[in-house]
Amino acid sequence: MEVANNSGDGCESSYRAIHILSCLGSGTKYSPFKSQASGVQLLRAHQGFKEKLRTVWSSWVRGVINDQSVALICSAALFEELTTGWDAGIEVLNQAFSMVLPGYASSVMDLLFGKHETFKTNVIYFKFQIDVLNLSQSSP
Repeated sequence: MEVANNSGDGCESSYRAIHILSCLGSGTKYSPFKSQASGVQLLRAHQGFKEKLRTVWSSWVRGVINDQSVALICSAALFEELTTGWDAGIEVLNQAFSMVLPGYASSVMDLLFGKHETFKTNVIYFKFQIDVLNLSQSSP
């Protein structure tokens, strides 16, 4: 789907990833990428992720931590990194770590994402996983 239509432009790949994440964050039905997301779409997705994260945090307080909630946190972090910046993406992850590892969040974040380039590498890898998933879904 998205990969097949990708011209190879790095910015376009980011726009496509933001489009997918905007649909997830805002809860709107996915539609094929046509153009860069509008400010309103980004705001709705940002607010949607905030609400979804509040739900995740409340379930984590009760001890309910599952793959779906972890995937949502990773998606929200990637969305924030792509739209707001590196610090915003790290903050989402920092909040998650502080929920499950109180007092250790900063040292864990230093260990996992010590440098900006490491985070970028993880974001690129995540985008690659999305592309592979899209490719596998579009093959007969």
